[in-house]
Amino acid sequence: MLPSLTAAFLFGLFCGSQFPFFPVVLSGLLAGLALGSSLLERAGLIELKRALWLYGALLSGVLYWSILIPPIYPDQSPPDRRDMRQTEVTGRIVAPVQHGPDRQTMLIELQEANSESRWIRLLWRQPDDALYQGDLVSFRARLHPPIGSLNPGGFNYAVYLERQGISLTATVAGEHAVRIVESGEETWRWMAWNRIDRWRPRFEMRQSIH
Repeated sequence: MLPSLTAAFLFGLFCGSQFPFFPVVLSGLLAGLALGSSLLERAGLIELKRALWLYGALLSGVLYWSILIPPIYPDQSPPDRRDMRQTEVTGRIVAPVQHGPDRQTMLIELQEANSESRWIRLLWRQPDDALYQGDLVSFRARLHPPIGSLNPGGFNYAVYLERQGISLTATVAGEHAVRIVESGEETWRWMAWNRIDRWRPRFEMRQSIH
């Protein structure tokens, strides 16, 4: 009987995890299972004690997930970027820049006045200059928290970024949208990383040729 109780408990955990997304459907499912168990017991197809144990294990799984696991509700609406004010930002690129067709993606560390560091993921479309790790840059953009998929069970990009310590994202486009305040080559702390980041595209190109 233990495997059956375990299976019922695991199914209860699954139902509990989906309750914030489908409360009406799952409530109806639990009620239907209770009714079905009662009918099977009256028909003599299952013992009353076994039915109660299985249904109790199922409810235990639902309650365990609902009480101990913080729910994630899909009612978070993305912020309206038109209502956001543009902010002048200055920060240091602290990771290798991802170069793509007509775009550069970079991780920028901001040093706040209260000495707390925050990371911004910046996407620069149609760039007119190449940026590298260690560069101190300045740009003006609308900053907003990461926005991810709200599909139940799907990959949530916002949660992924937050787990990486990235609290804000921004997008800029066009020439001179990002300005280099200080090159990483001029700072001893970032000099080596800056040169490695400059050599990386050449090395990757040679690898692709061979």
